[in-house]
Amino acid sequence: MNPKYYITTAIDYPNAPPHLGHSLEKVAADIIARYYRLQGYDTYFCIGLDENSQHVVKAAREHDLPIPAWIDKMDEAFRLAWRKLEISNDFWIRTTEKRHIEASQEMFRRAEANGDIYKAIYSGWYCPNDNTFYREEDLVNGRCPNHPSIIPEWIEEENYFFALSRYSERLLEHINSHPDFIVPAIRKAEVVAILQQGLRDFAVSRLANRISDAWGIPVPNDPTQVIYVWFDALTNYITAAGFPNDL
Repeated sequence: MNPKYYITTAIDYPNAPPHLGHSLEKVAADIIARYYRLQGYDTYFCIGLDENSQHVVKAAREHDLPIPAWIDKMDEAFRLAWRKLEISNDFWIRTTEKRHIEASQEMFRRAEANGDIYKAIYSGWYCPNDNTFYREEDLVNGRCPNHPSIIPEWIEEENYFFALSRYSERLLEHINSHPDFIVPAIRKAEVVAILQQGLRDFAVSRLANRISDAWGIPVPNDPTQVIYVWFDALTNYITAAGFPNDL
């Protein structure tokens, strides 16, 4: 059997049509995929859309369209762009499709069964542009560190959390035991420094009724919450590979 090679790109928010910045990454990944195919690898190349973001909700409202109609319109625009650029992806994923919803909920269940999920009151400064809560010390002159024009909103709510702090030492041990784990190697010191500071637990759900449109993948057995977009979005890379049915 030929060796396997799996390559993905970031999945894009369909809050607006694709632009040159989107194309840069897709073309680069396409070159790599084509190279490995020529080398005889069984190559699998996946790209797609990250559709469960509040950015999408906001864009649909601004264009006076139902959210599903808006993302379908953007889906057509993105696919057309990559066809015109002759991007040779083998799979196209949308995070609103049934198989990804099932995969995201299964990932949540497995984390919960492993003792990594707990419920607690969360409070922080929330920036809607990156769907992230910040501590007071993270803000820059009272504004979002990534979006200087935005003053985050103070929010307190009960969410589900992932116990990421449990993994600081485990990850450090793995990196030290596997020198080639981080590529390129120049990034190793940066990652190790972050881990040595200690990882923080983070919220992996949001209240479904925070906005009028309850948009997102429901938390298993709790319809009052939806899975945080970055928790569901990152699952797409293994959804495309067959999780949970084939893994």
